[in-house]
Amino acid sequence: MTDEIKILKSNTFEEWRQKTNEISFDAGDASLLDGRLTDQLYAYSNITGSDRTVITGSDTAGKALTFELLPDVKLDNTSGYIVLRKDTDTSSINAAIRPQISQTNGFTATVESIVTIESKPKILISSSTGTFDPSDPILLSGSTAIPANKIDRLISESFNKANVMVKVDGAILSQDLSADGFHIPTVAAKIELNSGQLGSTELDHLTEGHILYQTSDDSIINTYDPTSIDNDTLWYGVVYYANDNFIYIKSFNPNGTFNTSKILR
Repeated sequence: MTDEIKILKSNTFEEWRQKTNEISFDAGDASLLDGRLTDQLYAYSNITGSDRTVITGSDTAGKALTFELLPDVKLDNTSGYIVLRKDTDTSSINAAIRPQISQTNGFTATVESIVTIESKPKILISSSTGTFDPSDPILLSGSTAIPANKIDRLISESFNKANVMVKVDGAILSQDLSADGFHIPTVAAKIELNSGQLGSTELDHLTEGHILYQTSDDSIINTYDPTSIDNDTLWYGVVYYANDNFIYIKSFNPNGTFNTSKILR
């Protein structure tokens, strides 16, 4: 049986609208395309480490990765990702059994998966209750699983869905937020780094959601103060992913001007 989109009686009106858009967008089942039509087929081989988690750039044949986003179709990550600091030990949390974590203030959530990019882990959670506090340790069965000094922030957002099919070793992955699925991250820009723009210590602290900025005199500002961010910077952006060579930015100040000769803070 083909992997076509089905509209069911049990679907809500919003699900009906989204599925109708997908059908009209596809005008057919992408899984039936002949493998010889290679202009929109991309193959990535020997993917390991962080490259297995974030797929970017040209494929094995040198083709630049491009695809279409579905109109008005989103993946809602309402509970969010708990972003942890580099090299945080998460071995006490077995995500495969979907354990419940908590904080002393009453926050609880179910762990869906743990994703680690460039040694920087983040915990995907669902069914959360209460208010998350990054200054409060994460508990598992009443014992500390993640100390407070290893927690950066909680990020809740929606992701765009793409008109794309992903296969790994012949198996089709679902476009969702499950442990075995895939999703399209929110990325607005890419900064390519030159030696000296950021030191290794600064890069270690660049986790998802961190605010990166430039000032006229390379001074340090309080990024927790929205007024200072708007008034005292030449440019600022929110980090998605960073390594020694480049930084992906989730969003940035459209009225600012990025200066390649200025220090990134």
